Amino acid sequence: MIIKNQGFSTDLLSRWILIYLVIASFAKTGAQTLAKDSLNVDSLFIKIADAAPKKQADVYTNLAIIRTFSPEEGLPFTEKVIQLAKTSGNQDILYHALSSKVRFLIKLQKTDSAYSAIKTAMLLAEKSDLKKLTETELLLGQIQYYLNHKDSAAINLQSGMDKMQQINDSAWAGNILFEMGYFYLKSQQYEEAIRAYNKALAIFPSTWSDENFISCYNNLGICYSRLNDFESGLKATLLALDYVDPSSVQAAKMYTTIGIIYGNLRITEKSIEYFLKARDIFEQSHDTIRLITLYTNIGGSFTQSNEPIKALESFRTALKLVDVSGNDSQKLAILVNMASLYNDINKPDSALILLNKAEISPYLRNNKRTISYIYKGKATAYQLKGNTDQAIEHFNKTVALATETHDDLLRQSAYDRLSQVYTDKKDYQKAFQYFKDAVAIRDSIESNEHKAAVEEIITKYEVDLKDKENRILQQDLTIKQQEIRRQKTTNLIVILLAAILLVSLVVTVYIIRLRNQDLFKSREVNKANAKIFEQEIKIREQETQIAEEKAMALDAELNFEKERAKKTTADILKNSEIAARLLNEISQIKPYCNNKEGQDMINSTLADFSGLTAENNWNNFYTDFSTLNKDFFRNLAALDAELSETEKRLAAFIKMGLNTKDIAPITFQSVNTINVTKTRLKNKLNLSTIEELQQFLQQL
Repeated sequence: MIIKNQGFSTDLLSRWILIYLVIASFAKTGAQTLAKDSLNVDSLFIKIADAAPKKQADVYTNLAIIRTFSPEEGLPFTEKVIQLAKTSGNQDILYHALSSKVRFLIKLQKTDSAYSAIKTAMLLAEKSDLKKLTETELLLGQIQYYLNHKDSAAINLQSGMDKMQQINDSAWAGNILFEMGYFYLKSQQYEEAIRAYNKALAIFPSTWSDENFISCYNNLGICYSRLNDFESGLKATLLALDYVDPSSVQAAKMYTTIGIIYGNLRITEKSIEYFLKARDIFEQSHDTIRLITLYTNIGGSFTQSNEPIKALESFRTALKLVDVSGNDSQKLAILVNMASLYNDINKPDSALILLNKAEISPYLRNNKRTISYIYKGKATAYQLKGNTDQAIEHFNKTVALATETHDDLLRQSAYDRLSQVYTDKKDYQKAFQYFKDAVAIRDSIESNEHKAAVEEIITKYEVDLKDKENRILQQDLTIKQQEIRRQKTTNLIVILLAAILLVSLVVTVYIIRLRNQDLFKSREVNKANAKIFEQEIKIREQETQIAEEKAMALDAELNFEKERAKKTTADILKNSEIAARLLNEISQIKPYCNNKEGQDMINSTLADFSGLTAENNWNNFYTDFSTLNKDFFRNLAALDAELSETEKRLAAFIKMGLNTKDIAPITFQSVNTINVTKTRLKNKLNLSTIEELQQFLQQL
């Protein structure tokens, strides 16, 4: 009897069943597209299941596959498959359904239920089925990690990964590695995640959907960025972008990520470019929440590129959107950033209005770090308005909170500002004390940064060297094992030949054995020579690699010293300006001294302070300059051994790109004096013009 069902016969319906099963199993992109109209898809598959009872498990399995990215919806279908598998006694389907259930439960963070399910799945995993054993160990390791059994998790994860290396199935391994990369990412094990994703990408078949490649490269970019390797993160995210429709919301999210990475790399032009691309797409989709974050990021980029007007415009737009559908934390951050910009463009009244609003934000509560920046902003605004008492009060509040939150940069900045305020008040003793406090913190920060950078380079070098040594030892062990096996094989052959030939003819056996022994010795010598030659090559390659790594480490340290020298020079200029201002203020006191002795004491103090500060500036400058330009003074002396100390110092300042106006406050000499010294130096070095002198010293 033929059963009719919506105009189809059972035979015809069976063909449709096969077609839809193939689509659901192998065309994942198509299944995910169908999932957008989930009610129609569910209805169609359920009708197929009702019409073909023997295929119900397959149908519900594929419904679960379609819901891979929605565990709440996929879990009920998996439960139906488990019930059907138990009823039919199909252990293979039951195992796969249980492993799918475990994955859904892990995503739903129901680790206790997942642990119970994986234990059942492990009982079903046959000892001879390496894939199932691998899969259960990896899933068990994930569950143990989330249950905070880190040691057991590490053992099971490593065991599972070791087993996976023995399975010659790249498609299956690619899926597992992709899954493991996601797990490591979610558990913040970023280096492990990078290794898993890179292995997955190496074996991904070209037929895989774009979504797989997008997820891999995008997640790689996240991992690299979390490890502060922004250049690698940028490369990975740009590769993910190649698979995305450039006008889609998905592309806009990636544009935002790329903009943030460019911001971290201090490439503000590219950062703004990608933020604006994302903005155009989000405005079309009316995604207000993402637009708030985006305009805030754009404002930050314009701030970084020293374009305060454009930055304020972006922050104002973000603030309007926050008032529509944002939250207090976003509004607070925008208000503080805008206030800082108003201070930068000398509009303290506008800054105070915004900071007063920020100070009553419900989100602020005990957020001491944000409160400290609000105090600093208000103090700066009061300083700009000339209200020194309020400025001092708020700078002191800033120092107290910065000390409590261990924010040394903020504390140093507050001390710098306090030094300026007390200078304006003509309280030079306190101004000088705060100036010394700021310098002490700055020196401490620079010392720690330099020490950390050097330690990081040394540690990385030692770890890489150790890894190479371990690989070489492992290779040597493998070679020895191969030699032992070859030796055993050769000995067996020799014994067999000897036995056969002994039966035939003793004399012939004797001659053959002699020849075989000679041949064996020759081969052993050749093998030994070849082995020695190979080891020498490996040692030379290792030495070359170590030399290259040392060179890279030296380059990194040189770049660090260059940046430090530039920063030291900038600090010297800034300190010299403050010192010059102090000297000028003190010199204005002279007319009020009615006796010559008082004026002479002021003149003597000014001269001593100028000389001491100039010498201190030179010592600070010389420390970093001589580290960066070790042969400069020796090369200069070779050109003219009779150069004076003043001429040598002037040559060093010119080498660092300082002009006459920069050198004057550092050395406390007049512009005319420096120009005269330049002319004398030019003549001694037999150069025609001052420009030629500058070019010559830059290349020396």
